[in-house]
Amino acid sequence: MNIAASVVHLFGSEERLADKKPSIPNKRDDRCLWNSPVPAASRIPGVAKTDDCNYVFQRTACCMRINNAGSVMMKRNLKLFCLLAATASLNVHADDPPATEVVRNPQVINKVIDMGEYLRSLSQFEVTAAVSRDTVLDSGQKIEIASKNTLLVVGHDRLYALSDGDNNTREFFYNGKKLTQYSPYLNYYTTVDAPKTIQETLHLVEQHYGIQVPMEDMFLFGSDQAQIDALQSALYIGPSTVNGQLCDHLAFRQPGVDWQLWITRAEKPLPCKLVITTTDDPSFPQYSAVYRWNLKPVIKPSAFTFTPQKGDVAIALKKTSE
Repeated sequence: MNIAASVVHLFGSEERLADKKPSIPNKRDDRCLWNSPVPAASRIPGVAKTDDCNYVFQRTACCMRINNAGSVMMKRNLKLFCLLAATASLNVHADDPPATEVVRNPQVINKVIDMGEYLRSLSQFEVTAAVSRDTVLDSGQKIEIASKNTLLVVGHDRLYALSDGDNNTREFFYNGKKLTQYSPYLNYYTTVDAPKTIQETLHLVEQHYGIQVPMEDMFLFGSDQAQIDALQSALYIGPSTVNGQLCDHLAFRQPGVDWQLWITRAEKPLPCKLVITTTDDPSFPQYSAVYRWNLKPVIKPSAFTFTPQKGDVAIALKKTSE
């Protein structure tokens, strides 16, 4: 299983960690919003805890600007307070040990579970992704490989996927009965009998043939409760804009992998971006995908069945155990 596929099994389908919805700001920004003290449960490991003196100074300065007091005495007092706050901050952090607090926010985890459940509820969709993946040479040098991926889905039994990349191009056709993998530049294709649903088919071809369909993670969020229990940290980073869409930026850690996910801040939670970093490799290779969604695509029924053209050659698909 590759890096991306290892991440998507993180979230169990039914069981939830908390019934409370994520408390995420409703607006993009609000003057003093991000100057408020950060609760301990939201602090990022490895970052010194919130400087309350600095917070008071920032809040005071912000309110002064809003009220436009313009008093010389207030300005002098503010400068003096700033100096005292800076001195106090240095003294506090000099005595504090490095922060080692591990944050595992259940509301953040539930937000991803909600997204996975919503994706599996869609009757049809089209999603494209601009993907980049690091390949590490024997020398340790990283080479970035780019591709454009497309996924078309109707119901639970029809799928078309395309990965058009720098080093290869593959197409996948699934019509509820058979799955075909096609290499258009080599003119080779292979067809196998498949189960009746997309999820069953994805599991079968990966387990038996070692094949991963592009963006199969769209179906796998929420598939393994055991992986939730193994999750080491889950953080809410803040609002972020991806392709003009306001999203919530989440960050997770598990053994060997750090990963980040951007989810639309809307009634229809969709993944906007995914970044995965392999942390048990000294080169720290990354996988990145930026998504664009169409929930009302116009798709021809013939799109899910492969029809060989002149020059195409059928080859056998061997199981990984053979």
